[in-house]
Amino acid sequence: MKGKSSLDGLEKAILGISALLIPIVTGVGVFKANTQKKENYVSVWKETDTSQKSDEISLKKKEFTLQQNASLDLDPSAYFDGSVEDLKQIELSLDDVDMTKPGTYKASATYKKKSYDFTINIEKSDNPTISAEKDSFKYIIGPYSTMDEVKEIANVTAVDKDGNDITKDIVGWPEKLPAEYGETIYKLNVTDTYGNVGYLNIEIDFEKVRN
Repeated sequence: MKGKSSLDGLEKAILGISALLIPIVTGVGVFKANTQKKENYVSVWKETDTSQKSDEISLKKKEFTLQQNASLDLDPSAYFDGSVEDLKQIELSLDDVDMTKPGTYKASATYKKKSYDFTINIEKSDNPTISAEKDSFKYIIGPYSTMDEVKEIANVTAVDKDGNDITKDIVGWPEKLPAEYGETIYKLNVTDTYGNVGYLNIEIDFEKVRN
């Protein structure tokens, strides 16, 4: 009877230890699994955040080629890649580009005090040549001012590839002066009998007459 009692005590001890080990092992497994899931989640979040963070711009290329008498694009997105907000901060300098004469012209841009240089090549084409005596000027609007007077100051003319005068075919001028003061850009164009089109922008700063 004594041997049997000892065996019962040993069995009870083993069962008790087993009962304690089961929740401990289970708890370690759950803790490890939860830790691994959290690490994976953090890693994915960091990768996604990094891929979306960018505030840089870059030139699409160092040289751009346009046809003579075509319209010069003044939108920075034509020359740079970048976010919409970054492109808004770019200041272009294209004043030296003469769309009426074939040649290579220097152009530049500024973004956050950093300068970018590139060139614009103007190739000869069959498009009409449209030019102005003044393509940028100030005009003071008085009580008797008219749009015809503005057009006379600009004195825009056009000829086709054969040298024929097609000034009368120029379109883009409005009939009336602008209702508001400030800078206004008129995008003029002319089409010849061959269907070729010439473009020219006229920039006018309208001011109110002083009393």
